[in-house]
Amino acid sequence: MSDVGVSAEQLPTLGPDDHGLAVAGARTIAQETITAWTEFLDIARDVDIEAPIRVKKSSARAIIARVGSWPQSRQLPQIVADAQAGRVGRIDQNAIDDQAIEMNAGRPKQDLLDAVTLSRDALIDWLDGRAPGLPPFDDFALQPVATPLGSLPLVTYMHAGAFQLAVSARDLQPDSDHVPDALLIAGLRALVDTTGALAARMHIDSEFAVVTPAVSVFTATGPGNWITSNVDTTLGRDVAGVEGQIGNVLDVAAGRRNPLRGLGSREISVRDVPAMLKLAPIAHANPGLPGGPLLRRTASWLTVLNRK
Repeated sequence: MSDVGVSAEQLPTLGPDDHGLAVAGARTIAQETITAWTEFLDIARDVDIEAPIRVKKSSARAIIARVGSWPQSRQLPQIVADAQAGRVGRIDQNAIDDQAIEMNAGRPKQDLLDAVTLSRDALIDWLDGRAPGLPPFDDFALQPVATPLGSLPLVTYMHAGAFQLAVSARDLQPDSDHVPDALLIAGLRALVDTTGALAARMHIDSEFAVVTPAVSVFTATGPGNWITSNVDTTLGRDVAGVEGQIGNVLDVAAGRRNPLRGLGSREISVRDVPAMLKLAPIAHANPGLPGGPLLRRTASWLTVLNRK
């Protein structure tokens, strides 16, 4: 099944060996991640790193430093080494990021940009076979590895970075409408795919789609397997899910926007509340899930709504 979309005639069918976007094309989503890095860098280069941003008690410096490669960071060789060693538990990414930010956010802007470039180029070199000491990408992309959300396929974890980059780009932009659609789409695809992976790990049977004007992304999950694909908007509306502007959806998932307000103002709508509530355990079981506290509150609110 291609990961760029399906016909308007049917939704993709979940198979026993499906593992989301990675199975459909590990190199494709790796390249999508690389493009997300490049688009984030283009935005960061034009940002006044001393200017206020929309995230209270944070700064443009911190946002950029968080996604850079530093001695304090968990860099690609360490991630691959963890996968090779069979380390598949949870990591405290916030603690790692906080240390990297504390040690490096005060550096000159070019140093911050160079560190982000290193993050991107490490993946480029691995794909191109120019990363000494690392196994071939194609042989290792689906190997499970420890992440802030527990065990995920390595390339799924790396692709999840597109979500953080999309949200971070919106954080940096005074007018977030200037963030390229391609970056936002990569972020949404990563969000839906990772959610599907977590549902599959928890043996949740579900189907849902996130429908936006920019793209509609569908996932179906079962015990240990999931499939993710872009779909026609009409098909996306035929199943449970969420609908809204892509930026609003990403902001809710990242905890940048209160989902209750989004629902109340109809900026975001939920289709088939009972079906979506099947996914509520994901927010409770994964403390590192972006926007987890707000999503848990929303799940509680939807539970009350479903009883009326």
